[in-house]
Amino acid sequence: MTMRCALSLLVLLGACTLPSHQMKKGGEAGAGFSGPVMAVSQNQEAGTCGGVLAGSAVSVPGSSLSGVNETKQGARGAAKLPKPELPVTPEVQRELRRFTERDRSFIVTSLRSREKFYDEIRAEFRKEGVPEELLNVAAIESRFTPNALSPRGARGMWQFIRSTAHLYGLKTVGRRDERLDPVRSAQAAARHLKDLYNSLGDWFLALAAYNAGLGSVTKALSRSEVADFWSLARAGKLRRETAEYVPRFIAVTLIIKDLEKYGFEKATTGLG
Repeated sequence: MTMRCALSLLVLLGACTLPSHQMKKGGEAGAGFSGPVMAVSQNQEAGTCGGVLAGSAVSVPGSSLSGVNETKQGARGAAKLPKPELPVTPEVQRELRRFTERDRSFIVTSLRSREKFYDEIRAEFRKEGVPEELLNVAAIESRFTPNALSPRGARGMWQFIRSTAHLYGLKTVGRRDERLDPVRSAQAAARHLKDLYNSLGDWFLALAAYNAGLGSVTKALSRSEVADFWSLARAGKLRRETAEYVPRFIAVTLIIKDLEKYGFEKATTGLG
C-alpha cells in the first residue's frame, strides 16, 4: 500500500465521529498564556475520537492503533522510541524569545509544579519507551498542573477529554476522574503519544496531532505534496495554534534542558 493510500485510509477513519462544532477556531493560539491552561490539545478536533481512532480496532499500516486496546493491559516490552530533534528554526527562536523575555514565569511555574511528581511521571514514559523530552507536552498543556480544566471540558495535566481518557483506560465516573491523577494520566499520555508517533512516523507530526487530532493532520498530509510538519505549517495547511504548538514545545524543551544557558537559575525554578 502506498503512503498516500495509507494516509487516505487514516483520513477516512479519523473523520469517523468528529463533531465539527467542537473544533477550535483558528487564530486563538497562545490565548491560554493568561490562564492555567495554554492549549486544549487533542481535544480541538476530538468529539468522540479525541485525536486517535476512538474505539477502532482497524489495522493501519505502520500504526500501533490496531493494538490500542492493549494499552489497558500495560506495556509489553515497549521498544524505545527515538528522541525528537530540537532544531532552532525561526519559529522556535520566536518562542525562545517569548519564554526568556516576557513569559519567563511560565518556565518557573511549570518546573515548580513538575517537581512534585517528576520521578513518577518520568517512570511511566520510560516504561512505554517514550523519550523524556515528551514530558514537556504537559508544560505546554497545563504547566504540569494536575487539576487543570479547560473551557471545553479537557482536564488534567495532559488535557484529556473524556473519550480519549476512556480509550486509554482512564476512569471518569462520578467524583472519580483519573485524568487528575498525575501517574495514571501520564501513563495514558505516553501511550497516546506513542500511538500517534507510530501512526505518523515523526515526532513533530505526532505533536501536531496531539494538538489538532490525527484526522486533521492526516487530512492535511493527504491534500499536500509535502510530508513534514514544517512544510505543512509554513504553507498554511495547519491551523495557527497547531503550527505554533511544535515550535513552542521545542523552545520549552531546549530551555528546560539548559536553564542557565537561557538565563534561568535553578534555585528560582525549584531545582536548586
